[in-house]
Amino acid sequence: MIRDPLAQEWFFREIQRAFREGVSQEVLLRVLSRYAVIGSLIIAGFALWRYREVLSFHLLRIWNSWRHGKIRKRIAAHLIGNKLEVGLYLAGGRTRQYLGTGVITAFGSGSVNIYITSEMPASLRRTLPRRKIYCFFRPFRAAGKRVNSFSTYIQRVVLAEGRVRAIRAYVPDDFTSVPRRKHVRLRIRNSKAVRVKLWSENKKSRFWVTAPDFETMDDAETASWKATARVLDISPGGIKVQIRPQRTSPGFRVSEEVVLDLLILDKANKSFNSFLLLGVVRNIMRPGGGLVSLGIQFRALGERVASRSVDWQLVGDEVVPLQQLLERMRVKADAPSDASR
Repeated sequence: MIRDPLAQEWFFREIQRAFREGVSQEVLLRVLSRYAVIGSLIIAGFALWRYREVLSFHLLRIWNSWRHGKIRKRIAAHLIGNKLEVGLYLAGGRTRQYLGTGVITAFGSGSVNIYITSEMPASLRRTLPRRKIYCFFRPFRAAGKRVNSFSTYIQRVVLAEGRVRAIRAYVPDDFTSVPRRKHVRLRIRNSKAVRVKLWSENKKSRFWVTAPDFETMDDAETASWKATARVLDISPGGIKVQIRPQRTSPGFRVSEEVVLDLLILDKANKSFNSFLLLGVVRNIMRPGGGLVSLGIQFRALGERVASRSVDWQLVGDEVVPLQQLLERMRVKADAPSDASR
């Protein structure tokens, strides 16, 4: 940088002398056109990189529709004819967020219609369009390969009765076979081995001084008139709880937080392991008979630091202490007994 006043004066005088006669129009247009081309290439490259996944999806969708049209029609006919339940998951950076379940009602040349059979809040009507979703169904074989899923982008959402009732999306780019869950679920056959207490979101800040909204009960007579809870399956990332609400029991909504107090029996040590967890309701199903099944994803692991204080630590995709315990339980369940040897 020039700091001498005499040198600055000389510098600006030289600039004025060089451009005294101005710049010709041809030179100006040539320079501007060159920068315009460079700028256009940069913008085009950024747009291609930004929307590369969407562009590749549509190119592959068009190619597979032309190349494997008959096979795709047979797969669609099987899904529609057998009314296979489809699990919908919203694509994310690292994980897939569960949205609900549905059945495919129409499969055209450019779009597919999915009727939603579970509770999906109407608040998603603005966030779902143009988002990528994964759809999982019961696996079967088509053209010699196993298929259980496809991915697509949502075009629009149909509302009815205050909630999402249908989704219109592009036809999938391909039918594939991918793992549905990162963690294997451990089915609980003995309800006494895994016990749970559950508090709704409105009791989150004072759950330690209030009775749980739902809990596992041993006495069948007492369980008939109390709000009970039973663990159906569990994994390091979440849990499925079946509850029997009573008239005064609170209701639940998708994306609502709940507090869980788990007691899991470790037969090797003949003791119960306690886990205080903060979870998020990801799906709600009503199998009938007054029962409600809640799919809950673990969000944080709690540790009591005082009589009325809990320190919550985010767990990410899995609760590590719970994963270690479930692995021991799974290994013992898979091991052959002495009578079978």
